[in-house]
Amino acid sequence: DQASQEETKREQEMKDRRSRLEMEAQQLKEKKVQEQRELQNYLKSQIEEKNSNKVKQKQEKKSTVNDPPLFPAESSKRAPIDTVMRREQYKMELKDQMWEKEFDKYMRAEEDRLAQEQHLSQLDERMELEH
Repeated sequence: DQASQEETKREQEMKDRRSRLEMEAQQLKEKKVQEQRELQNYLKSQIEEKNSNKVKQKQEKKSTVNDPPLFPAESSKRAPIDTVMRREQYKMELKDQMWEKEFDKYMRAEEDRLAQEQHLSQLDERMELEH
C-alpha cells in the first residue's frame, strides 16, 4: 500500500515536472517567435529607409545630369577648383555605390538567413505537433 502511494507520488511529480518543462519550452518558443518578428520588422524598416534614400539619390543625380563628373584622366593637377571638386564628388559617388552594393548583399543574406530560420522553426513546430 505504501509502495503504491510512493509510486503514485513519483508519477505525479514526473507529470508536474513534465508540464513545467513543456510550459517553459512553450514560453521560450513564443519569446523566440516574438524576437524574430521584431527583427523582421526592424529589417523591413531598414530596407524601406534605404529604398527611400535610393529614390532621393536618384532624383538628386537626375538634377545634375547636365553637369556630369569628369573622370580622373580628364583633369590635371592644375585644374580649376570646380573640376577638382567634381572629380572628388565622382570618387565619393563611386565609393557610395560600392558600399550600397555591399549593404544590399548583406541585407539579402540576412533576409535569406531569416527565411531559413523561420522555415526551420515551422518544421520544428510541425514535428512537435506530430509527437
